[in-house]
Amino acid sequence: MKKNLELDSGPNSKYAHKYFFRPLSIYIAIPFAFLNIKPNTITYFRAFFVLFLFIFSAFINSKYFVFILLAALFCQILDFVDGNLARFYKTESLYGKFIDGLFDFLIPLVYFYLPILNNQDGVNLLELKFELLITIFVMFSFSFSAFYGMRHRAFKPVSVDGLTFIGRQVVSKDRSIDSDSIDKSHQFFKKNKNRALFHRVFTFFAQMHLVFSSFLAIMGMQQFIIYYLFVIRLLATFLLYRNLRTLNFSWKNIKY
Repeated sequence: MKKNLELDSGPNSKYAHKYFFRPLSIYIAIPFAFLNIKPNTITYFRAFFVLFLFIFSAFINSKYFVFILLAALFCQILDFVDGNLARFYKTESLYGKFIDGLFDFLIPLVYFYLPILNNQDGVNLLELKFELLITIFVMFSFSFSAFYGMRHRAFKPVSVDGLTFIGRQVVSKDRSIDSDSIDKSHQFFKKNKNRALFHRVFTFFAQMHLVFSSFLAIMGMQQFIIYYLFVIRLLATFLLYRNLRTLNFSWKNIKY
């Protein structure tokens, strides 16, 4: 199980993964492995639990919203637990990666009722309709990023010895395809140390959104959560747009 830590031990590892999610997920995965619980079971549980939190948040008092965020944070950690278990059982599959990425769409749902809860307490910084529009943008931005990440991680072609793989399936024998040239979306940041550092710090704040949102809620500054999310998702959307422009491999030409 400890070998999973090696996944985020490199110099270019994401801070949130290396120092927070991956170490915690190792300890949480141990009892699941002891009980022989399958990775996909964790994935499905995470999805249904997030849906429960989404529905439940519509009926709670705003002072309890912090518990919704903490529960959603636990679900985000479970996103790493199922991968740890899959590698421990040696049952990694393209289907597992697909549903894992698919259910990443659901976690931002916990923010949906936040403007309404703030409105009940009269602490909205803007009118309710504007904060609802911001929240909808935030949710769509999260979903679009999750969709891109799902396609990129699970279906990114990799060239090995002249064979192009998607998952474990050979899709091409064209030796002209180079895995280093399939996706150049991160080259913009790798060419400059300052840009690379900015990207890593920004990614940390973006991936730790539930941690910082929970902190704001605990400190009684729940009304600022929406605007914190708006700033990081606006920048994330811009960076994602840039990644899509620099993507030089056409997914639509792949016969999945």
